Amino acid sequence: MSHTHDAGSLAGFRELRERMNAESISYHLVRCREEGVRRDEIFESFSVALIVGGSIVIPHLRRAVARWSELEQLPPQPADQPRG
Repeated sequence: MSHTHDAGSLAGFRELRERMNAESISYHLVRCREEGVRRDEIFESFSVALIVGGSIVIPHLRRAVARWSELEQLPPQPADQPRG
């Protein structure tokens, strides 16, 4: 018997998907920070994501902007030298 269409199963899947997206976004933003990606480059990428993905990406962009703001508040690491 499949529980694919049970409301609880879909809710669990949605929660897992959201958590995976949030963790993935955070991971990649941390890596960008480590590689010295500048704020203007990050926000240009966010703009492209919004244009390509449409309004469905707005919740992810909100989390990404919040996470990037947190990262900017951290003291610079030795690897945080801006790229040429």
